[in-house]
Amino acid sequence: MKKVYLLLAEGFETIEALAPVDILRRCGIEVVTLSVGDSKKVVSSQNIPVEADKLLSSEDYLDGDMLILPGGSPGYENLGKSYKVIDLSREYLNSSEKFLGAICGAPSVLDEAGLLKGKKIICHYGVKDLIKDGILVDEKVIQDGNLITASGAGLGIDFGLKLAEVLVGPEKVEDVKKKMTII
Repeated sequence: MKKVYLLLAEGFETIEALAPVDILRRCGIEVVTLSVGDSKKVVSSQNIPVEADKLLSSEDYLDGDMLILPGGSPGYENLGKSYKVIDLSREYLNSSEKFLGAICGAPSVLDEAGLLKGKKIICHYGVKDLIKDGILVDEKVIQDGNLITASGAGLGIDFGLKLAEVLVGPEKVEDVKKKMTII
């Protein structure tokens, strides 16, 4: 079974985090949510409390197939304040066997850490000026190698479907889309 870790920082965007969790689990993928803070309770930017499965500080989490960074304000900024988030993102991005997903403002965190050199990405229009090394493209969701990025909350489902597709293939995703009445 494939395993995914999704990071939750105070102020995360609810749809960007929970839509992918829902879709990935429907596809039979194990998803573990990790709180970046000191408490498993993490409050979204829409003031929705969510209890993470574990704390990021409790293990190294290198055994996953994918790491996901949702955006949201100030969620993406809080992700960027954690050296563990940056180190873990680097490990996933530098592995030929793992994937890294980032949506909304989260790609700017990766860019600030120097992880997007030469990578085609998309992010929220509000953080495009922060991108120095990534190559911005006009797409809703884009994959460049093992990096998958999306522009914002309205694409939470599309982002989740693309993340699932790279892990379990298009046939399984099509089946889930039918059951969700997306197609």
